[in-house]
Amino acid sequence: MGFGWLLIGYLLLFPVTVGFFYTVPVAAVFLCLAGYRLARVNRPFGVSFYLAILAGVTAAAAIVLRLVKATAGVAHIAEAAALVALLAWHIAMLTGMSWVTKETGLTKLYAAAYRNRFFACIYFTLAVFLTAADGLTVSEDARRFLTGANYAVIAVGLLAFALNAYLLFRAYANICMPEDLDMPRKASRFRFVNEAREKADAREEAARELSRRKQAEYARRRQAEWAAKQEKKKGKKK
Repeated sequence: MGFGWLLIGYLLLFPVTVGFFYTVPVAAVFLCLAGYRLARVNRPFGVSFYLAILAGVTAAAAIVLRLVKATAGVAHIAEAAALVALLAWHIAMLTGMSWVTKETGLTKLYAAAYRNRFFACIYFTLAVFLTAADGLTVSEDARRFLTGANYAVIAVGLLAFALNAYLLFRAYANICMPEDLDMPRKASRFRFVNEAREKADAREEAARELSRRKQAEYARRRQAEWAAKQEKKKGKKK
């Protein structure tokens, strides 16, 4: 259930897009489980295991600093560090996802994983700078600019989160773990997952049937051409 843990953990990261870090330590537990399971698939997933630990620890430190009145003023530093850890985790996770989708021939998911890395880098880089700027003393005009920029970054973060969540759901629905290759696929407890799998299976079966028809048509055409050549040769001999 590597991709299942990954999806659950990622959904728990949603509050980060609005600057809420309290769910990150819990999300990190699921992301670590996913990284441990998926480390057998490729190296970037294994790296994501350690980066999930780092994200959980820095987020926990940010929470403690924010809750204690005496240290609340420096909590933004730990929050920025947590965002850096999450940026690194996204790069590792999406790299692992692009590798496995390429190996399994899921070209659309491969393209999505490749694209999502750019969105993740843009969002988290901007979020790190804005979070670190919380501790700076700036003019009122600069403060208004930063507030407006923060809303724009939140919008980018929501888009990146939605794209990644959909990618992870598709991976969960369509990619088997190595130990599951020789086992019949178990039905999910979630109806929408089963429906997604059925649609994917139907598309794959339709693609295989189309390929078989094309091959049969090609064989018939080649046979007809060969028969025509034989007839033409017989005509010349006469």
